[in-house]
Amino acid sequence: MYPRIVTIAKLEDKIDKHIFYFCSIHLDHLFPFVRKQQIEILLQQLLPLSTHYPLLCAGDFNANRKEESIQLISKHYQDAVEDSLGSTLLGKIGSKRYQNYPIDHIFYTSHFQLLDTKKIDTPFEGIYPSDHYPLLAKVNLIL
Repeated sequence: MYPRIVTIAKLEDKIDKHIFYFCSIHLDHLFPFVRKQQIEILLQQLLPLSTHYPLLCAGDFNANRKEESIQLISKHYQDAVEDSLGSTLLGKIGSKRYQNYPIDHIFYTSHFQLLDTKKIDTPFEGIYPSDHYPLLAKVNLIL
C-alpha cells in the first residue's frame, strides 16, 4: 500500500578502523505475506555483507516473533529485543493487535556481544517522539 524503504550504511570505527554495517527498516503494516517478501529481499542484500562484516539491522518490522517474516530473519541474525519488553507500540492498539509483543526489533550478527536492551517508555519533556517506543541496544563489537 505504501512505499517502504531500507537504509543501509557502511560505517567505520574512528579509533579501530573496523568496518560494520547498520540497516534501518520499516516494513509493511498490513500484510504478513508482503513482510515475508520484504524480508526475503532484505536478506538478499544483507547476507553477502554480513558474511564479511558485522551488521546491525533495526526498525519497525510490524511483526512479532510468531510471524514468518521474523522467524525467517531470525535464522540468520540474533534479536536483541525479547518478548518480555512488551509492546513497542504506544497505546493500547499495539497491546491488543500484537498480543503485547514487540514489533520493533534490533537484529545483529555474532560479531556483537549484547550487553543490554531497553524500551524507552517515558516521554521526553512530556512528548513521545513516535507512535512507537524507542529501543536501545548496547553492544560490544567483538572480532
